[in-house]
Amino acid sequence: MDRDDAVWYYRLGGQTLGPVSWAEIEQVTRDAVDPDHLLVARGGDAGWMSASQAIATWPELARARAGEAGAGMQAGWNISDEAEEPAPTSAEWEPGPSTAASEVLNAAAVERKTGRRAPRPQAETGRYPNEMPTRHGLGAWLGQAWEMVMGDAMSFVFGVLLAGLVTIVTLGICGPPMQAGLFAMAVKRFRNEPISPGTVFEGFQYFLPSWGVMLIQVLLGGIGGAVIGGAMGTILGAVGAEPESIAALGQVIGSVVSIVVAAALFYAMVLVVSAGAGAIEAVSGSWEMTKSDFLSYVGMTIVLQLIVSAGVLACGVGLLITAPLLPCAVVAAYMYHSRRR
Repeated sequence: MDRDDAVWYYRLGGQTLGPVSWAEIEQVTRDAVDPDHLLVARGGDAGWMSASQAIATWPELARARAGEAGAGMQAGWNISDEAEEPAPTSAEWEPGPSTAASEVLNAAAVERKTGRRAPRPQAETGRYPNEMPTRHGLGAWLGQAWEMVMGDAMSFVFGVLLAGLVTIVTLGICGPPMQAGLFAMAVKRFRNEPISPGTVFEGFQYFLPSWGVMLIQVLLGGIGGAVIGGAMGTILGAVGAEPESIAALGQVIGSVVSIVVAAALFYAMVLVVSAGAGAIEAVSGSWEMTKSDFLSYVGMTIVLQLIVSAGVLACGVGLLITAPLLPCAVVAAYMYHSRRR
C-alpha cells in the first residue's frame, strides 16, 4: 500500500472528498478530525472505515516519510500535544475542514468552539466511488430517476406510503420533513448506497429547514398569485367582466405563479438534504442555479408535476411510483449541475 497513491476518499462536513493521497488524510486528522471519527475508503471498497482502522489494516500508511516526523507525532499520526481544548465527545463532534480541504469545500467554515457547522448552500464537489454517472437533459434525468426507483422499488413504494401516513396522522405537520426524507432516499440511491422504507425518516434531521423552504414557497406563491390575480381582477372588473370569469382567471394565475415559484426553488430541498443548507441558503442557492436557464426549469417543473398527477389519476396507485420519480429526477439534475459548478 503506497501512501502517495491518490486512491483515498474521506467524509468531511457531510460531503465526500477525494481521491487524495494518505498525506491529506493525515493532514485532516492533524488539523480537524480525530482518526477514530474520520471515515475513509478507497474507490471500489465495499464500505467505509475509520482512519484508525485503515492504519491498523495497513501499518505502512503510518510510516512517515523522511523529514515528516515531529515531536508531536503519536503512533504515526501528526497529532499535537498542545491542543488548547479537549477533543469533543462523539456526541458533539462536528468535523471541520483541513487547510487543503477548505479549497474543495469553497471555504466552508466550522465553529470549533460551538461545534456548529456554518451553512453551505453550494453544491457538493466530492464524488462517491460508486455513484451513478451524471447525464444532461430532462430525458436523461427522467431515465436516471426511473432507474433509481426501479432499482429498489419496494423501498420507495413503502417509503411513499410511510410518508403519506405520517403526514396524514400529524395533520400535515410532518409533511415537509417527510418530503425531505424522500429526497434523502433519492440522494442515497444516486450514490448507490443502501436504502429502506425507514430511510424516509431521515427527513426529520431537516425538520426546520424543510419547513422553512415549504413556508417560503407557499408565501411566495400565495403573495405573488394574490397580487397579480388581484390586479387582473380589478382590470377585468372595470371593463365589466363576469365574476365567474374573474374567478377562473384568478385560479389560472395562481397556478402559473405556483409553477414559477416551484421552478425557482427547484433545487432547494435537495440543497437542504445534500449540502446541509438552511432554508434561506437553500432558496437563494436554488435561485442561483436556476436563474440562468429559468424557462427550462419552468418546463421541467410542469413535466414533473404532470407525471406525478398521472399517478394520481391512475386510481391513486400509480402515485406510489410517480411520487418518488420527482425527487429522483431533481437529484439527478442537481448532481449533473453541481459537478460542473
